[in-house]
Amino acid sequence: MRILIRCLGAWLFLVLSTTAPALHLSDNSVRFGFTAVVSRSDIDTITQLLGYISQRLDRDIWPVFTSSQDEMNRLVLSGAVDLAWIDPAGFATERPMPIVAVPSRKEGPFYYSYIIVRSDRDFTGLADLQGRPFAFSNLQSFSGALAPSYEMALNGQLANRFFRPLIYTDDHDNTIKAVTGGFVDGGSISSLVFHQLESRASGLLERLRVLKRFGPYPAPPIVASPGLQKDVLSAMRLILLSMHDDDEGRAILNRLAIRHFESVDRDHYTSIKDILDTSAAHENKAR
Repeated sequence: MRILIRCLGAWLFLVLSTTAPALHLSDNSVRFGFTAVVSRSDIDTITQLLGYISQRLDRDIWPVFTSSQDEMNRLVLSGAVDLAWIDPAGFATERPMPIVAVPSRKEGPFYYSYIIVRSDRDFTGLADLQGRPFAFSNLQSFSGALAPSYEMALNGQLANRFFRPLIYTDDHDNTIKAVTGGFVDGGSISSLVFHQLESRASGLLERLRVLKRFGPYPAPPIVASPGLQKDVLSAMRLILLSMHDDDEGRAILNRLAIRHFESVDRDHYTSIKDILDTSAAHENKAR
């Protein structure tokens, strides 16, 4: 395995280096970025995924983590990161990035925004959470903030007035912990993260239930830097699209709670752009 995570120090180096204008690695290295679209607490699965890719690509793989989608977009567009698994809202606003592959479950290349509550609470609908503390992940997260805000606005409800208070946890893992810990009564997370934790038989999820789901929406894509060599891009696409064809690849996909990766074109994300544009118009009208 050629994935270059040999100690915790190496892992932290990549996390802390994301604010630099470039990550100076060997010419044979590939930098793979992750935002909060997958559970970053599941380091074992991320390591297995990158190790699988590294062996077949015959290149070293460095993971890069950011909590900000804007920051990851800058890194990808500048070439400081070669590939990244990003939020669909980030892709919809940064069109130059080529799509490498998109995760697909039984419903196809789509996912949902889940409203979660503790399993021991008797809430029966979203209305029961009015005036109660609620958690979004961050302002740039589609499933963790933008989608539920949009769906609520369609019914004349403003999330920052409906929930009291509305807090931001930075990522889906933290939202889950805030709900299970009783810090908030509900939260909004990605269905992909929920089912990824479910596939690990996480004890956290035993204390949760899905109160409501919004969607389906186009799933978070893996994208490439516009300057990535075409041979590397083609090889990466082939590796991801064929993962489900071998036992090792299927095992990793199962841990990620997806069936396979598939190819889509840019038009797949038109609905995301439409939602973002409509939400912006609603915000301007509300001011």
